[in-house]
Amino acid sequence: MCGGEIMNQIIIDGCVQKDTKLFDEIATFNISAITGKFKLMDNTTKNRFTYIRVIYPGEINEYLESILEPGSMIRITGKLDSEQYNTQSNKTVYNKIICAEKIVKIHFDKEIGEYVEVV
Repeated sequence: MCGGEIMNQIIIDGCVQKDTKLFDEIATFNISAITGKFKLMDNTTKNRFTYIRVIYPGEINEYLESILEPGSMIRITGKLDSEQYNTQSNKTVYNKIICAEKIVKIHFDKEIGEYVEVV
């Protein structure tokens, strides 16, 4: 049983996909995030990716425009949400959504072996 106040906050690193839409005060785009690994029949290991829709309700400035290019690695801080809808063929689709509060560019630092924020 969970007790106390529940906090909905997520920090996730991902790669911007090619479907970014920028408006005056909102951006929507998809990222691919590594969410695990799997083994192939030949015993090689591959990354498993999850595609997540991101909504950023805030000022769209030059910095944000420059880092939301396809292929850019970014770190998102925000709240996790979801949506569902029915397709024309009456199939229910469920999507994960992050309502972003902060987005920054990241790069892989080989010395420490992890992604770090670009300042």
